[in-house]
Amino acid sequence: MLTHRWYMIISGTLFLLVGLLHATRAYNEWEMFIDVLIVPTWLSWVAAACLLFLSYSAFVALKKR
Repeated sequence: MLTHRWYMIISGTLFLLVGLLHATRAYNEWEMFIDVLIVPTWLSWVAAACLLFLSYSAFVALKKR
């Protein structure tokens, strides 16, 4: 059974990894395509900020409990 503690650890870690991946993609200016659409670099900066905030929030909520 997945407890609240493990849920927060897993989700916080996944948000952290994906956020760092987006930040790395934006910093290195790697191109990303979805079908024929080119995803702008600034969108990865926004995604990285949101994901890293969610990761931070998950670990803060874990610590409060």
